Amino acid sequence: MSNNQSNGATTDALDITDAYALIMRGTFQNISPVEERGKYQKRTLDIKRGKYTTTFEFFGETLPEGLDDFAAGDEVAVRFWISQREYNGRVYTSLKAKSIERIGAEAEADEADADADLGAEMPF
Repeated sequence: MSNNQSNGATTDALDITDAYALIMRGTFQNISPVEERGKYQKRTLDIKRGKYTTTFEFFGETLPEGLDDFAAGDEVAVRFWISQREYNGRVYTSLKAKSIERIGAEAEADEADADADLGAEMPF
């Protein structure tokens, strides 16, 4: 999925293969403002699944476009991987988001609108 599609956002900040990525589906809750850390940017997003909320982070030199297009209540799928690091004898775990996409009827409607827009611009 490319960065400019209306129903999702993807980052290529880290080069990992999709073979190692996990997918979680749930309800989009919110996304944080951009945090600047030197030349890097970070945003966290919360996804609710059942009664539990899980926090993911996008981190890199550039963040994907379209993250602000999601609204609370959107059904989404997040592709992510698990990252761990040790600092001062403690282990910290985080969920690094690779991409987020709308799923369900809303995503299909967005794709239909995008296809209709493309059809109007085509010369044939």
